[in-house]
Amino acid sequence: RMKLSAPAGAFRQLAAHMPEIPRADLALALVTLWLGRLCGRMDYAAGFIFMRRMGSAALTATGPVLNVLPLAVNLHATEDLPTLAKRLAAQLKKMRRHQRYDAEQIVRDSGRAAGETPLFGPVLNIKVFDYHLDLPGIQAQTHTLATGPVNDLELALFPDENGGLDIELLANAQRYDDATLSRHALRLMALITQFADNPALRCGDAQMLLAEEQTQLAHLNNTAVTIPAATLSDLVAQQAQKTPEASALADAHYHFTYREMREQVVALAYALRERGVQPGDSVAVALPRSVFLTLALHGIVEAGAAWLPLDTGYPDDRLRMMLEDAQPKLLITTQAQLARFHDIPGMEYLCYSQPLPVSDATPLGLSLPHHTAYIIFTSGSTGRPKGVMVGQTAIVNRLLWMQDHYPLTADDVVAQKTPCSFDVSVWEFFWPFIAGAKLVMAEPEAHRDPLAMQRFFAQYGVTTTHFVPSMLAAFIASLTPASAGKSCASLKRVFCSGEALPTALCREWETLTNAPLHNLYGPTEAAVDVSWYPACGDELAAVDGNSIPIGYPVWNTGLRILDAHMQPVPPGVAGDLYLTGIQLAQGYLGRPDLTASRFIADPFAPGERMYRTGDVARWLDSGAVEYLGRSDDQLKIRGQRIELGEIDRVMQTLPDVEQAVAHACVFNQAAATGGDARQLVGYLVSHSGLPLDLPALQEKLRQKLPAHMVPVVLLQLAGLPLSANGKLDRKALPLPDLTPRVKGRAPQSATEIAVAAAFSRLLGCEINDVESDFFALGGHSLLAMKLAAQLSQTFNRQVTPGQVMVASDVAQLSKLLDTDDDERSRNLGFGPLLPLRESDGPTLFCFHPASGFAWQFSVLSRYLSPSWSIMGIQSPRPAGPMQTATTLDEVCEHHLATLLARQPHGPYYLLGYSLGGTLAQGIAARLRARGETVAFLGLLDTWPPETQNWREKEANGLNPDVLAEIERERAAFVAAQQGNASEALFTAIEGNYADAVRLLTTAHSVPFDGHATLFVADKTVPEGVSPEQSWSPWIASLAIYRQPCAHVDIISPSAFETIGPIISELINK
Repeated sequence: RMKLSAPAGAFRQLAAHMPEIPRADLALALVTLWLGRLCGRMDYAAGFIFMRRMGSAALTATGPVLNVLPLAVNLHATEDLPTLAKRLAAQLKKMRRHQRYDAEQIVRDSGRAAGETPLFGPVLNIKVFDYHLDLPGIQAQTHTLATGPVNDLELALFPDENGGLDIELLANAQRYDDATLSRHALRLMALITQFADNPALRCGDAQMLLAEEQTQLAHLNNTAVTIPAATLSDLVAQQAQKTPEASALADAHYHFTYREMREQVVALAYALRERGVQPGDSVAVALPRSVFLTLALHGIVEAGAAWLPLDTGYPDDRLRMMLEDAQPKLLITTQAQLARFHDIPGMEYLCYSQPLPVSDATPLGLSLPHHTAYIIFTSGSTGRPKGVMVGQTAIVNRLLWMQDHYPLTADDVVAQKTPCSFDVSVWEFFWPFIAGAKLVMAEPEAHRDPLAMQRFFAQYGVTTTHFVPSMLAAFIASLTPASAGKSCASLKRVFCSGEALPTALCREWETLTNAPLHNLYGPTEAAVDVSWYPACGDELAAVDGNSIPIGYPVWNTGLRILDAHMQPVPPGVAGDLYLTGIQLAQGYLGRPDLTASRFIADPFAPGERMYRTGDVARWLDSGAVEYLGRSDDQLKIRGQRIELGEIDRVMQTLPDVEQAVAHACVFNQAAATGGDARQLVGYLVSHSGLPLDLPALQEKLRQKLPAHMVPVVLLQLAGLPLSANGKLDRKALPLPDLTPRVKGRAPQSATEIAVAAAFSRLLGCEINDVESDFFALGGHSLLAMKLAAQLSQTFNRQVTPGQVMVASDVAQLSKLLDTDDDERSRNLGFGPLLPLRESDGPTLFCFHPASGFAWQFSVLSRYLSPSWSIMGIQSPRPAGPMQTATTLDEVCEHHLATLLARQPHGPYYLLGYSLGGTLAQGIAARLRARGETVAFLGLLDTWPPETQNWREKEANGLNPDVLAEIERERAAFVAAQQGNASEALFTAIEGNYADAVRLLTTAHSVPFDGHATLFVADKTVPEGVSPEQSWSPWIASLAIYRQPCAHVDIISPSAFETIGPIISELINK
């Protein structure tokens, strides 16, 4: 409870300026304006107290007869105080006729449930009568002792006849402390004084900051530092002159000193000039992570151009869209990626995967401070990604600040592991080279793999690295005290950005390592990061919120938190975060309209710009900024910026879809610890009212959107849920149903309980049945690798994906793990036969692709009858036939012997993917030659070797289209391992892919006189090639099922949702 009095004479002076306004109405207008500005909302609901003494009985009733009714307060920034006072008085006059309408009845009539958002927030009571009592011989005064529980704020206004104004303020102590209330009270007094001094002041122009707060914020934003008029290439060249023989850049295959690196950069810059690249142009880069990616970016800058990074994991359509918008002068890529870009008109290419010969080492240094340094595309709400152009001066300021704040030395080793399409990668690529440090390149996709990052840090002695908070959570989960001591010992500084950083996660990190953690914040539109905050030590201990503040501005940068009418909000009050200063992007590529709407004039600095981030934030008492969320539908999941509107628009283009909306939600709250556990769900309403083919629609989305923007689940609804005012009600959108259907014996032993818990975490559903099958509940081979890694930690022993494959339910896997940790157990899944499911019925034999392993076929158990056995035929190393054979015929003969040893006579059921289809067709022909029956031959996007130009040699080796498909298939499989496979497995996979190319070069097909079923990946069918004509010399009869996917995706779990039931039907005929 707090009692206030308006400044002496201020309210009296204000009332004298407005004699036509009753003092009670004037006091009410001041308080409602004060409340609205404090909560950052010009429209809100307040409760008003009315006496319900209507009628003679009520007038004489003992005790309070009151009612509290909600009133919609609508504040207009352009109106003055008298106008607001008159409007509110008119509203209250109309409301008095409803004062007998009980508040509880309003709740019932509005359909609200108990506990929902209340009808109103603060409660106001105007007390205009005399509280002095004249009794015979006694003078008395009434006092309110208590009014019952206070939900938020209650204010009683006492305007007196002499022009004074007293206010009694009651607050919920769980929401407001004394210091906060005192500051708010001072703001109210200051507001009264402002209007007394300037009665014509508009409501939106009133200042809510106290004088000392204005001084504090001005001091915090006083970040001016003089920086040199230099470019990235200038800074790097200067350092190279200082330390020419120091180690500069390395990956698993190459190492360069500063001198050697500069020689390569200059040589590439000359090569770009020879290809017509001029200063001010842009050059696209589609390279895997290696030293050549770093050299390419430096070479582009040296030539005076801007780099445009392309994530090769994006769909072809999206990459084409980005290239069409940017119109780069040149594309730097690899021979393996060329096929993806060959149909873009006018596109010039430079294949770059080897060091260039060094001739003229004279630096070009053509970049200028006003040039664009890089263009990075982000998600766009219009359905088309937008390119952000960042200038040289902006990123130079950012790097010089970082070197000043977190100085690197020649002893430092910086990890480059962030994808180049994510702007955090920019400081990784350039910061070490302005400080004499060393940059080491992680293997492609290693950033997704906590165990691989542990090995990487330890191998190179990494001192400086970055994590998205959700990936930091995964990395922490992979650590044990022993592994943390080994892999994190060299770390001196770890940075986090990309999403809110949970406080609990930082404290967990601090218990495991000695490496200081730092939180950085910034949108792509402002040169990577614009603010910083220590997430370690005393600063971490002082944080009492759920997430770390985003902190304080960097050099030459300002942070403004403004209300809806561009006025600064006081500390503790939520507002829209705006950025100012040297690091703002130049704008959006080819989008002047969007640039003008997001990069607006700074009203506090004439001639300067200000960027509206769309983030909601508030100032803390310390002067740091705390991030509170978004003011729009944009979000970040695991560091990836996503516009839900873009996904909505793409889904609305799908066949027979009338309405569509994407939503981010947590499927399993138990898994939502340490990082962002949200996943995307797409909700669709059919135009025809008929059931939608959801797997096919999801596949279409994969062809149009990057993987991180494709909903993991699509749900069909009869209609989208709407709120009472007709808007989408996101809270009413249903979550996917992941509940297991079967309930049997519950887990009993400690092993069963631990295995069931691991199933639950990964599958997002409660596992209470020991016969719950990992694959039947949505697991697949890639998720099995994550399961194996988790169980390895739980049981402190090696658990392999192969063990999960052969024992895929809780009971079987627990029994297997309870056996001795011998070599046989560890090698399960790595033999020539992979028993994916054992049964008494017929067996479907599944032949490995070029990887040598048949794990991908594990999903078939969801679709085939339990009476069917599923057996993988594999080529493990070093004894596998792919390594030992000189021809593909020898591999066929070896696998035929394995098959006959398992099943001496037919009928045979064979299935193969890619190379595995070639093997299955060859073995089917050999079985027919032995007089056996081949009842089913299934080929998953397999083509005869003769049609693939394997024998054709070109100047650069194999046909680029063929090599590209092999490379994409290899990359998809290796990347999906999530780092949970051992080094031996990686070596085996890489070796098998190399042997596949060698064997296919001399392969030839053998005619099969039976019937085959071919599943064709339509997206990657070579132009002008017919599957019927291609197979006609080698297969007597062929049925074709076309699938709307690429070659590398036809083996995926989503593709099997369509293919699995077809195979089940065909083998049961």
